[in-house]
Amino acid sequence: MGQPLVQAAAAPINHTHLRVLRGVFSAGRRYAVAQLDGVHLDLIASGLLQVVEPESRLTDGYSRLQLTDTGLARLHAFRQEKVRSLKPHASLAERLAAHLRDRGMLTWLNVQIAKAGRTGVARPDVYALSGKNLIATASQSMVVEVKVSRSDWRAELKNPAKLTAYAGMAERVYVCSPEGLVQPDEVPPGVGLIHEMGQGGGFVIKRRARRQKGFAPPADVLLTLLVRMHSAHQRERDQEGLDGAAGVVAESANARADLACA
Repeated sequence: MGQPLVQAAAAPINHTHLRVLRGVFSAGRRYAVAQLDGVHLDLIASGLLQVVEPESRLTDGYSRLQLTDTGLARLHAFRQEKVRSLKPHASLAERLAAHLRDRGMLTWLNVQIAKAGRTGVARPDVYALSGKNLIATASQSMVVEVKVSRSDWRAELKNPAKLTAYAGMAERVYVCSPEGLVQPDEVPPGVGLIHEMGQGGGFVIKRRARRQKGFAPPADVLLTLLVRMHSAHQRERDQEGLDGAAGVVAESANARADLACA
């Protein structure tokens, strides 16, 4: 990449700046904009973006933007920070799912499901069904929302619509957190609370969720889970096929080498 037009100390970058950087990167080419604005100015002055082919503006009215090496490094740093922040959350969800599977449940992690009777989608951290009963009204379906920080939990309390949507997808709704992070009296009515008693120390129900008796998961929810499970199994089979093919190729190459040496 070329050098930035302006070499300046890195300015504070907010989510709007980050969204523009991602847009330029996602384009995979020189990014054309009809009019530069203050966000572009901040990024150019910080050495994260540069204007290239300015003469093109004389012909088609668009400026071309491109990430600088500094901008690429900053975008990568943001991504790594995001991955690190999500790791404790994903790890707790995986441990809870393993705990439920040990008790005969089928589990799905972070699956996108259409909201029953509503527009948009929901993405439960853990969705679980009994693996021992094929009757929908006895499926013991449950949704679990995982929380690993107080700030995340406070944001959840400000948006009760999410937990309300989950109640239309499963018989029971739970919140799961490390021990002591979320208190039983903070959880909305009807929602249960599960604590992990230290990492790897097991899970304890601190407050039971209200059960919706006779609840059957909606057909679109079950279809989504079925397709997700099938896709996961298909990927595993494809990978096994690739591994097997790689083994055959390796054995064939070894056989040819042995013949050449004979």
